[in-house]
Amino acid sequence: MSSSNEYCLFTTPEPYKLAPTPKDLTAEEYRALTVEWAAAEGRYDEVVIKHEGWKATKAKEARAEKLRLKEEAHAAKLEALRQQELEKERLWLEEEEKEWL
Repeated sequence: MSSSNEYCLFTTPEPYKLAPTPKDLTAEEYRALTVEWAAAEGRYDEVVIKHEGWKATKAKEARAEKLRLKEEAHAAKLEALRQQELEKERLWLEEEEKEWL
């Protein structure tokens, strides 16, 4: 049995490519081949879904890390400002003390 059917190799929006099919397939062999291809496409879909989940998780982790670093930088800046204020107050107290003496 000769088949002139054309099958797509990919389920992605890539350019259409013909899947190689043997020329002399019996009906049973054809059914087995289509079942095998359907299973392969199912596995591919599962892998794509897992990969999308992995990408989403990595994006969340990256956003969380960016936020954590931003918060650390903000806390360091506040600490530096607090230290500057303490230093100004200490210098002012020293000047006041010198004036009284």
